[in-house]
Amino acid sequence: MRRTALITGGSSGIGAAIARRFGYDGIRVLVHYRGGEQAAAGVVSDIEAAGGEAFAVEANVADSRAAPDLFDLAEARFGSVDILVNCAGILQEAPLAEVSDEMFEMVLAVNLYGSFHTMREAARRMKQGGRIVNVSSSELSLNMPGYSSYNATKGAVEAITRVLAKELGPKGITVNAVAVAPGSAECDSHVDRRGGILWRGSNDRAYRHCYPADDIVGLVKFLASEKAGWIHGQILRAHEAVT
Repeated sequence: MRRTALITGGSSGIGAAIARRFGYDGIRVLVHYRGGEQAAAGVVSDIEAAGGEAFAVEANVADSRAAPDLFDLAEARFGSVDILVNCAGILQEAPLAEVSDEMFEMVLAVNLYGSFHTMREAARRMKQGGRIVNVSSSELSLNMPGYSSYNATKGAVEAITRVLAKELGPKGITVNAVAVAPGSAECDSHVDRRGGILWRGSNDRAYRHCYPADDIVGLVKFLASEKAGWIHGQILRAHEAVT
């Protein structure tokens, strides 16, 4: 039986790479995006060109009404949502003293509320064998200046991941997170402003490349597979010994 995946933030970066891999491997995909219609259409086109099935939907996941709508559309088109991958996220980098209420609320709305809304809907609708994978960040361990808002949201998502895993375990639904290294998969939120070099300062080390998407995609694909039924409630750190 073919499965269906809902991927938030699926038009670029890690989300797009995951969407393509899933689609190429025969998983039907709903590509969620916000403000990247052309990029989302490109992901869908690539999947369809490879013989897969996909469609794109624009929505603001920070709005609590978006998650039910996304699930409704996926179910109407494909019958169910078997896999949820939360990739949607933004970064507002600033020292805490300079973070306005509006900046904090924006990051909170997309990174935390967005994931909360889709996880809640998945908890209500997913059937046995369902898979939820949240994309987190190794920035939580680096404690970089300027990342207080971002880290607060990712820490909360990891906490919900662990709790929801215990709540959904009896239903045969797994919940995990993958914490990626800074700059993983050319992630838009981590694009560098210093001549293409991603500069992150653990021991003054410069990370002079963005990690290939495939380094992350394979792990997410495994967690979403039937083979990963005993991996549950875990935060898997996918990075180059950054932390």
